[in-house]
Amino acid sequence: MDLRPLDLPADLDLAVTLARDSEQESMGWIDLTPGHVVSLLTGPDAVPAEGRIAEVDGTPVGLLNIEIDRPLHEVFIDAFAVGELLVDRLRVLVGAGLEAARRLAEGDPQWRVGAGCHPEQVAYGAVLGECGFVPARRFWRMALGLSQPRDVPTSPDGVTLRVARDDADVRTVWEIDAASFADHYGAHTDESFETWIADIEARPGHRIDRWWIA
Repeated sequence: MDLRPLDLPADLDLAVTLARDSEQESMGWIDLTPGHVVSLLTGPDAVPAEGRIAEVDGTPVGLLNIEIDRPLHEVFIDAFAVGELLVDRLRVLVGAGLEAARRLAEGDPQWRVGAGCHPEQVAYGAVLGECGFVPARRFWRMALGLSQPRDVPTSPDGVTLRVARDDADVRTVWEIDAASFADHYGAHTDESFETWIADIEARPGHRIDRWWIA
């Protein structure tokens, strides 16, 4: 298996396919939307120069994406692989990710490398464990079916809802977001409004009229 540099935007559709096919094969369902994959690859935290496409005899079989969170001093690895010899392919991709993390950290001991997987991704979890990763936190994924009518929760007395309308509302959303996640793992509340809004606006499908303020 060979690794070649990720070439964006030429490889964008291929990368989306590899990431989603990897989830389908390993879990039997797909969590990542195409827009989410694009955001991971092209967002402000992405390091596309460190991304890789894995190929076997010219056939794409894997994807490595690297993100960097400078305020948190963390490099994050996302590895996706499909087809046979899954564990071996994931080992190569994660190894390349660790090499990229070392380059980006430039020997600074404050830095660390992170990765994550769903419980159903047994092979990926095993490879991460082999490489020395240990569980740091878990996320719960909740879903609600829409096939049956649902009662809409009522607001407490005196509380009304409206959509964001202007720049002042956008700044209000930023303030609420920072306060709400102040105690969340990995949160850095010193992020400026300018940095926050640049991240939001870089995401596909961004629309402020989908934000509700109470």
